[in-house]
Amino acid sequence: MKSAQKRRVAAIDSIAPIRLTYFSYALNSKHGGKLHSMAFLKESLESRRVIELTHNTVVVCGSKSTNNGLRRSTRLRNMLKGSRAGQLLLFMKKSLSSYLDTAACVKNFNSECILIRLDGNCAVIPLLRIRYPKLIVAAEVNASGLDEQFSRILFKRLIQYFETWCLQRAHANFFVTNFLRQELMSEIKNDRDFVVHNGVDTARYSGFQPRRGELGPMIFTYVGTLDINKRVEVLIEAFARFVKLSGRSAYLRIFGSGPAEEFLRAMPAAAGIDGLVEFEGWIEHERLPEILASVDVAIHHFAMDYMCPLKILEYMAAGLPVIGPRTHGVQEMFVDGEDIVLTDSSVEAVCSKMQCMAEDVMLRERVARNGQIKVTREYTWRANAETILRVLQEKRALNDQHTS
Repeated sequence: MKSAQKRRVAAIDSIAPIRLTYFSYALNSKHGGKLHSMAFLKESLESRRVIELTHNTVVVCGSKSTNNGLRRSTRLRNMLKGSRAGQLLLFMKKSLSSYLDTAACVKNFNSECILIRLDGNCAVIPLLRIRYPKLIVAAEVNASGLDEQFSRILFKRLIQYFETWCLQRAHANFFVTNFLRQELMSEIKNDRDFVVHNGVDTARYSGFQPRRGELGPMIFTYVGTLDINKRVEVLIEAFARFVKLSGRSAYLRIFGSGPAEEFLRAMPAAAGIDGLVEFEGWIEHERLPEILASVDVAIHHFAMDYMCPLKILEYMAAGLPVIGPRTHGVQEMFVDGEDIVLTDSSVEAVCSKMQCMAEDVMLRERVARNGQIKVTREYTWRANAETILRVLQEKRALNDQHTS
């Protein structure tokens, strides 16, 4: 089996490199999707599988006027987002504008392949297949827009079927977890529907050493958006409970900002742990290695089942022991007690795992060591990009054979 796979990879390596367009609205965002998209571009530029790489930038390739109507009126957009029929209208509008933007990119750049990071715009796949029959159309699937921005959309069940139908029209789909692939696809085809987990740039952490058992108070950390959906209030309550039950000197350092920040900042005083929770504000991603080198345990206690949290990979690359969420997406990558400590999202559960980490030095050292080894071997951005590019290269070659 392995020798056959090696021969297949060698055959693909001999295929001519591709002209690729990467389309991602996340390039203009401030969330983790931007890190993913930027990392893919960086690795693709350095790959011998790509002869020409283009991408949408701050001003997308299509006409800016396609979005201007709603951009001028935040009030109108918020009103539409608040109603089921309004979300349907926004879904249709986004699909149309995405199609115009991606089609303009393909035309302007004379692309052979386009990889689209989906963002509630799945209809772009069949539309591009119709307009450009020779174009290889692939999708990067990190979530379903129907679980996030269009969660209350009118005719949701029908739109879910439509989303699956659109994905079935792609030459290739790259899902961030197997759980997400199973959730979205009624029928999985192994030569079309691939699982490619997120990655991390491990080289960024080569010069940093975590505290790991240094004398002094135990320092926990959370890095991320301060949003109610992230359940950071659960973490603060769990930390307060940990301090009172253990009697141990400890701090919780929180890095990030967001709409729930004011509410969260008021919690420590009310819980009697004023001064033990430090809100450090938003930080540049470039400073993350330096920040993580100053803490003992990293916590990312909540995520949706389909997610592959980038922060967990960053924490592990830094050599930190991690308390992570007990979700399908995380459990298909890591083993509880070996390279991560998993928790449910309740106050009691998170507190219990904090106590385990504080009391068991060998546990901390084991999960930190094994986690760092695993992400270095299996979950780098280079491996992520090479897997995707190899598939696209093969799809282009097969398409050439069928159309010649």
